[in-house]
Amino acid sequence: AAGRVEELVRGGGRYRDAAVLVRSLDEYGPVFARVFRQRGIPCFLDHRHGLRHHPLVELTRTALRVASDEGSEDDWFAWLKCGLLPLEGWQGEELENALRAGRWVGRRWLAGNELDETDPLGLAMRRVTAPLRALTASMSPGLDGHGLAAALRKLWADLEIEARLTEWDDAGMDALRHQTVLHEMESWLVEASRAFAGH
Repeated sequence: AAGRVEELVRGGGRYRDAAVLVRSLDEYGPVFARVFRQRGIPCFLDHRHGLRHHPLVELTRTALRVASDEGSEDDWFAWLKCGLLPLEGWQGEELENALRAGRWVGRRWLAGNELDETDPLGLAMRRVTAPLRALTASMSPGLDGHGLAAALRKLWADLEIEARLTEWDDAGMDALRHQTVLHEMESWLVEASRAFAGH
C-alpha cells in the first residue's frame, strides 16, 4: 500500500488523495502507521477508540477521586498503573507491593511526612504523590469550573503529560494519537469551566 501511495505522489497526486481501506484497523493500523512513518508518508488513521480507559482519562478520574475522598485501594492501584508517572519500572511494582502490604493507606499516601529520606521507595512514593497533594490542596469547597480546570491543568503539567503523550505518539505505540486524547480532555476542561463558572 505504501508503494502505491508513493507512485500516486510521484505521478503528481497528493497524499490526501490516497486512502487505504482495511477490514480491521485494530489489526493492521499499527503496521500501516509504522511503515508509512518510516517511508515519510503522512497518514491519519480514522478509527474511533474508546477513551474511557486511556491512561490520561484514568489518571484524571483517579486524581479527582483521591483529591475528594482519599481514594480507595483500587484508585491507588489505578494511579500507579496508569503509565504516566515518573517511575522506574521496579518502583511501580514495589509501590504496588507496599500498597498491598498496607505500608501506606489513604491520607498517609498523600502526607509523605513520615518518610526516611534514605528510603528510595518512600521517595518514589513522595514523587508520584506530590502532584496529587497539590491537587488536593487546591480543592476547596467553593471551587468553580475555572478553578477545577486550572487545578487539573497544573496536575498534567506537573506530570509532564504532554511530553509523555508526544513520546508515545512519536514511538507509534499504537494507532491512537495520544495528543488527540489530550486535546479532547482540554476541550472537556473548557466546557466544564463554562458550565460551572461562578459555582
